[in-house]
Amino acid sequence: MLVRWPGVTEAGASTEVPVQSTDLFPTLVEIAGGDVADHGTLDGVSLLLLIRGGDALRRDTPLIGYRAYEDLYASVRDGAWKLMVHRGGTLKLFNLDQDPSEARDVSARHPDRVAAMRATLAAWEVKMGVEQYSGIQ
Repeated sequence: MLVRWPGVTEAGASTEVPVQSTDLFPTLVEIAGGDVADHGTLDGVSLLLLIRGGDALRRDTPLIGYRAYEDLYASVRDGAWKLMVHRGGTLKLFNLDQDPSEARDVSARHPDRVAAMRATLAAWEVKMGVEQYSGIQ
């Protein structure tokens, strides 16, 4: 993601903090002076502090990536860990700190982490009303 906002962003600044498209709406609401709480439960968080030069986001839940087509349908990102889940039942776990290219599936070595991240995804699916499309429910 690229942000240019003269007088607010610093030229050449960058961050490694992961963000996603669902963060755009709460960010724009906050920039416009609105209250994000007026919009119910949102899946994203405001990036305004990060845009203004902060180095972290207050994200209470892992990042969920979801698409409603093809076999690969969801990912859960929690810190260095990323779980990729396919509708056909295949899942893979990666430690992005040790394997940023996602070349080595370590799910067999971390069954507890897989179980916890699957539970996070299952709860998110119910909350978002998409559990009927799940590969893990």
